[in-house]
Amino acid sequence: MGDWALRAGALGLALLLWLHAVTEQTYLKELAIVLQVDNPAKDASSNLIIANSLPQKVQVVFSGKGKDLLRLKDVDFVLRFQVDEDDLKRGDRRTISLSTDQIQNLQSDKLPTIKITEIKPPNQIELVFDQEVEKEIYVKPVVSLEAADSYTQVGDLEFQPKTIIIKGPREQIRRVNYIKTDSLVLENLRADVERMVRLLAPKNTRIQLSHKSVHLKVKIQELAEFTIQNIPVKVKGADSEYLVPEPSKVKIRVKGGADIIGHLNPENDIDLFVDYDTGMEKETFFKISAVRPKLFEIKEITPPYVTLTKRVNP
Repeated sequence: MGDWALRAGALGLALLLWLHAVTEQTYLKELAIVLQVDNPAKDASSNLIIANSLPQKVQVVFSGKGKDLLRLKDVDFVLRFQVDEDDLKRGDRRTISLSTDQIQNLQSDKLPTIKITEIKPPNQIELVFDQEVEKEIYVKPVVSLEAADSYTQVGDLEFQPKTIIIKGPREQIRRVNYIKTDSLVLENLRADVERMVRLLAPKNTRIQLSHKSVHLKVKIQELAEFTIQNIPVKVKGADSEYLVPEPSKVKIRVKGGADIIGHLNPENDIDLFVDYDTGMEKETFFKISAVRPKLFEIKEITPPYVTLTKRVNP
């Protein structure tokens, strides 16, 4: 038992010495780090920005002791520079060579042996310049909602904001007429929906959005069907002020969200009328029509017809 313990201890010590020797040696490591190219300094006369899409990352080779390379992460570095060339104009193109001097080490104090060896090809980028402009455009929700059986959507989909400001290269902005939301598909709904939905910037552009998302709301209620009594009937058209419908009030059958139709005001929320025009004096019965409501459905009007009589003292 004692021999085995001594052997295990010796093996562990040898392993530690080997790891120390290995990690003290110098090695190479390749990482993809973020590329950040800043627009030219603002100039009131030109207001130029970079208009073309750029690589998000570049491949960089690092050297250093093994122990530091093991701790090396791509987020520790960024290749960043600002375009500072003079006399730039809209539509100009420039080819820029990337340099290791442009790489910022965000962890230089923690990784002392790390050195930047080279930027792997392609180590040049092309920049195209355009004028920066803004435009207000509409948001277009890409939403599919389906209520469960015996439930219904009440009213239209609500979303805010309905318009946003987009900013970017003039030629790219010119081609954009609306911004879509991310796709949202919800089925078998039994309750109101309220969501933040991401806005999608146009692909392969440098367009920026004033908002990252929109707030969507829609009401879902249990489906119900009620009969409502004593709904007044109006007369519209020629000589309407001299005519009285008989009966003057009718009943209707409505269908919709239970909370909506359960709180309907017959005088204010339901508009029934008869259209009367000159030349209709010989007609006996006049069909009742309804202004189509947005939040519920009128299934039946009883009776569907009325007669019209002239007022004695209009």
